[in-house]
Amino acid sequence: MATLTKSQENYLEIIYKLSLYTDGVRILDIAATFNVTKASASVAVKALQKMSLVRRDANRLVYLTDEGRNQAKRISRTFLIVYEFLTRVLAVDMKTAYEDAGAMEHHISSKTTCALCRYIKQQACDDGCAIPMNAIHNATL
Repeated sequence: MATLTKSQENYLEIIYKLSLYTDGVRILDIAATFNVTKASASVAVKALQKMSLVRRDANRLVYLTDEGRNQAKRISRTFLIVYEFLTRVLAVDMKTAYEDAGAMEHHISSKTTCALCRYIKQQACDDGCAIPMNAIHNATL
């Protein structure tokens, strides 16, 4: 699999979060979330489509493929783990932690992410992450 850019990771994560509330995501909703034009969002989605991370149906709705969903979940979990570490362990204020976790999620290795997770939870992570996926559903877009 090709390495994703920060922007591509952000698009995957947003498509994932939006898809939690609806079956299929509109380009318009993606564009509105990023505060970009529909054309810009469409170009980004087409790039993800070429990487087989998303697909579009006859109604032009965007859906994550299995691989796209896995990548989006990984990105979202990484964000949550870093955010929890910053707020719970280091006592960073929520706004700063949110911004920093958003930047760090793109650069932190899976080994470090798992180490942070183990440190936060004080236990080994069964599936590589002790942060429940339902926490992602509650994360702010």
